[in-house]
Amino acid sequence: MADGIVSAPPAAPPPPPGAVPPPPPGAASVYHYSGPGGQSQGTAEQIAAAISAQPGAQHHVWQAGWAGWKPAHEVAEIATRLGPPPPPR
Repeated sequence: MADGIVSAPPAAPPPPPGAVPPPPPGAASVYHYSGPGGQSQGTAEQIAAAISAQPGAQHHVWQAGWAGWKPAHEVAEIATRLGPPPPPR
């Protein structure tokens, strides 16, 4: 510091090309969703509600950076919002 001038901290380097930045702190992750009603986007809470409404249907999600779609119940952030699985028939 010279003559009362305060320099700003160095800026973070930009992410590498193709990298997806993480969501801001406190922001809910948004997933691309494919289910019985078609495709949409939603938070883990919204997708868990859709699964609970139609538990026997297929529900898949995807986020940037993933190789492909995943069954929604395999994604921890969604699975923790679901109740226990139904008993086998």
